[in-house]
Amino acid sequence: MDTKIKIITAVLLFFSSSALFAQPSCNSSTNPLVNCGFETGDFTGWTVTDIAAPFLPAAVVGPGVSAGFGFFSTAPTEGAFASLNGFDGGGPDTIQYTQDVTLPADVFAMSFDYRAA
Repeated sequence: MDTKIKIITAVLLFFSSSALFAQPSCNSSTNPLVNCGFETGDFTGWTVTDIAAPFLPAAVVGPGVSAGFGFFSTAPTEGAFASLNGFDGGGPDTIQYTQDVTLPADVFAMSFDYRAA
């Protein structure tokens, strides 16, 4: 039996361009993502697909939230919110966070920040 695990985690995305030389914050008008740091307190702008029977349902939470079992507590990278999901549950299945984005012509790099336990 072959078991495959696919992890797709999007917590905070930044884009770099030759014009900026710095990563714009989620609140910057130069960042093409909607709600990139989940600062609306929900998944506005994102299409989130969770597994059918999640260990912990995908949610937007503040700091200090833990799934238990000795895992770390949430600590948002920017702002007051972060996305949290249980990674596991009744599967196999896939957890996805997606958003259609139009990138400016001068964008040469994309990075994201995440933590996994």
